[in-house]
Amino acid sequence: MLVIGWCTAELFAAQPDAAAVSAQECTPFFACMEGCWYPIARTTADRRDKLGDVRLVYHFREDGSFDLRVEGVDGLTGKTVRIVRQGRMTAGGSDLKIVACDPGHRWAVVETGRHLWILAREPQLPVPTLNRTLRIARREGFDTERLHFVDQRRTIEALGTQLTR
Repeated sequence: MLVIGWCTAELFAAQPDAAAVSAQECTPFFACMEGCWYPIARTTADRRDKLGDVRLVYHFREDGSFDLRVEGVDGLTGKTVRIVRQGRMTAGGSDLKIVACDPGHRWAVVETGRHLWILAREPQLPVPTLNRTLRIARREGFDTERLHFVDQRRTIEALGTQLTR
């Protein structure tokens, strides 16, 4: 029985985008995005590209507003950076749009304004899953050649000993 379950899971995982859920199915929105996420890749090209070991923590409120806490290490100075941003969910949209997500909320392809983010609950994604998120992004019209991949090496090493989620 265990072997059959494993084979079924492997077959399902191998199908292109089979595990992706559309934005409309990724509900409730708060359940999808609440909590800690690690940016795997993003299309931004600014000072944030110098941040490594980044994690994002979303906290949503019933009034439709949310806080986003960004924590990372500045690659130029080595200092820890903490930023808090606020956003709002409205009937017409949000500062945050889910393009697709895993049914178990383990990864998400997210759009913020004109930027694409690939987020995961862990600091790295298995290659087949990363490839799946890239296919989804391309299918949705994003230029994946512009992606900046976040350096999460120290986070990966520290998990279990220094960081709590």
